Amino acid sequence: MTKVSVLIPVHNTADYLEKCLESVRGQTLSDIEILCVNDGSTDRSPELLRQAAREDARIRLTDWQDCRGVSAARNFALDNAIGEYIYFIDSDDWLDKDYLEAMVERSDALHADILMNTSYVQEYPDTGKRAFSSFDNFSSEGRFEPSAKIQRLLPPIIWARLYRRSFLQRHFLRFPPVKGGGEDIYFTGAGDLLLPEIFVFKGPYYHYLQRADSVAHQREKGFHYIENFRLLYLFLQEKQIPLDGVKLFFIESLVLDSEVKFNFVKAYLTEIADIARRNREIYNDLEWFLLDLMQNTPDYDAFRSRCHPDISMNFLRHRMRQRT
Repeated sequence: MTKVSVLIPVHNTADYLEKCLESVRGQTLSDIEILCVNDGSTDRSPELLRQAAREDARIRLTDWQDCRGVSAARNFALDNAIGEYIYFIDSDDWLDKDYLEAMVERSDALHADILMNTSYVQEYPDTGKRAFSSFDNFSSEGRFEPSAKIQRLLPPIIWARLYRRSFLQRHFLRFPPVKGGGEDIYFTGAGDLLLPEIFVFKGPYYHYLQRADSVAHQREKGFHYIENFRLLYLFLQEKQIPLDGVKLFFIESLVLDSEVKFNFVKAYLTEIADIARRNREIYNDLEWFLLDLMQNTPDYDAFRSRCHPDISMNFLRHRMRQRT
């Protein structure tokens, strides 16, 4: 059996794609397959993918003429993967050459269904600027941590985790059909919380490119985060997984610029309010302000009379006024 299936959805990342593919093809662990899904790219990405596939028989290319979204592309690749392990990488990022080998060695030794590597570098188009991950409390030896602690304290990033494919198949874990970002919140949370503990270590680095035009930096991402948290909440209820210690929402830049978005967020936060109160210590002041605001604001007109639709800006103004 192939050791690792590396899944790469691609949409208009021609400027970065060659570096990504080179880093995967050059891994010290060579027993891999590379499943690339061209998700309706209109730049040179399809040409670059076809060239790479001609050069490397490990690359399996699927070419979609229409854009179906990153979740659909990942799900398609996941359904067609044959590796013992599944690893996801974004097509504008790249890996240290021994990244996969370090992950697999530990996972094999531990018989782990999920393993997390906290080492990554935030890279920028300005090559003089870099930011390293700040999880200094983990070592290269690693340790097991309660899954609810992992879910609420470490980033919900899919590329930091290695999955055993049989585990994903057994629980039929797939990405949700939410366009706009945040799908990692559902997938990582659902996977992590099916287990009592997750093994976490600091290994070789993942290089995460920060670019202003990526999906992760879209202005409306905060709303999509809430959508994915609601799907995670429903999944945990279906699986009868205890919710104590599980974080059921967070905010960054939550844009509520329509009545539909406001009503969706209000309904969800009202539904989980009692659970959140039982776990008050895992939410910050801004999150509590949002929850209280939603419960005490009757409708969208009242909300707009009090708040900027980019709610995080209002949080900051509100808190600053309280402290003066």
